[in-house]
Amino acid sequence: MIYEVMNSINNHFVDGADYGTFQIVSDGITGSFSETYIAGMYVMIENSKINDGIYLITEVTSGKITVDTVLNIESTSDPILIFPCTPPKSFIDLTTKISGYTEKPGVSSEKLADHSISFKDGGSWENAYSSKLNTYRKIYDDRQTVLKRYNYDINTKSRW
Repeated sequence: MIYEVMNSINNHFVDGADYGTFQIVSDGITGSFSETYIAGMYVMIENSKINDGIYLITEVTSGKITVDTVLNIESTSDPILIFPCTPPKSFIDLTTKISGYTEKPGVSSEKLADHSISFKDGGSWENAYSSKLNTYRKIYDDRQTVLKRYNYDINTKSRW
């Protein structure tokens, strides 16, 4: 859910990026990293075949980032993007609340005798938490700013 929320608000709290050929193993990512990764922070994988998402880092050793989720093994020569992410605790707490949210569409209209009432359908988590997410919302995708140094366009997944 955290990845979906971050995409919705254009803010992934990225601190940098590693761009290159990495191996995705069942418990993490292996390769040579230039950015700093620390247990307890998050790592976002982009441009992989089947593992795009954000994961909590549980351990970092030389050449390996271990995450809290079982990943699908990928061995490819295609470049992958790895972002260190540092969302604040308040954002993590909010995404935890959002993940437990159940849509409540409500009544669209009802008429009783000479009275009628209508409710706006705002049942999605985006609508329900919009005002709280505005604190973190960005106009432009924050990943694009970081990726300028690689001449990489996140929208087309290609270098220019």
